[in-house]
Amino acid sequence: MANKNVSFDFSLISKIIVGVLLICLGITGFISYNHPGDFTDNLYGTLLGNNEALIYIVSTVILLAGAGIIVAHFVSGMPPVVGSVCGIVAVVFWILVIIYKDFYKLNLGDGEKFIAFLQSFAVDITILIAILQATIFGSKD
Repeated sequence: MANKNVSFDFSLISKIIVGVLLICLGITGFISYNHPGDFTDNLYGTLLGNNEALIYIVSTVILLAGAGIIVAHFVSGMPPVVGSVCGIVAVVFWILVIIYKDFYKLNLGDGEKFIAFLQSFAVDITILIAILQATIFGSKD
């Protein structure tokens, strides 16, 4: 039997996943403004207050950053700076998510809240590392 080398491009997969995540967060920013109670409503509400126009602007920027990360990989004529700028936007946005979601209302009154904080923080840091790996520290095309 012939030995076949199968190559899998994980940097491409991580770029697509991070791009889709940002696109979905951008879309839910539009949707959640009218439907309070979910993650993005709390995020956008805490970050931006009740300023509807600003929420729509940030949602659009996040959506375009996600699309830019994906498109920059597939369109050969696109300047490399597009992917870099989209990556920086994604990293800054997710750092703000970590600050406002995990630390803004930090209350470690009992052990259960501390464990919930650690779990949420670990997930957010994992996502931040994935964004960094897919955009800024990933392989250059």
